[in-house]
Amino acid sequence: MTHLPFFTQFTQPSASVYTGLGMPAMLPIMIISFIQTGFFEEFLFRGFISKRLVRQFGDFGILLQAILFGSLHVLLAGNLTLLSGTIIFTTTTAGGFLLGYLAEKSFQGSILPGAFMHGLGNFIINLIQAFS
Repeated sequence: MTHLPFFTQFTQPSASVYTGLGMPAMLPIMIISFIQTGFFEEFLFRGFISKRLVRQFGDFGILLQAILFGSLHVLLAGNLTLLSGTIIFTTTTAGGFLLGYLAEKSFQGSILPGAFMHGLGNFIINLIQAFS
């Protein structure tokens, strides 16, 4: 959701680092998108936090980790308005819930498919910025 064109203006301040850089930005974008955000965020939130919360609270733990995921994205974003903060929280919480649910229910506990999907979303929005 955060990567839809309308929402990007409110939710992707980090992507603006790559604005207009084109091909020279490809390697950094791949590293940041798939390793730093895709893998490490999935490892922390769906691999570590979610598994412990699900063990403690059942499926409600998936929602709790998603709320933590959304909250952290709001806290790390700068210069937010009420609108941008609400959009970031809502969309990242929903994405965190979806990835957590898929990890638990469809991927047999694996975070790798979610890490790829997470990285791909970040990769696409960063590419759009790099070539704009």
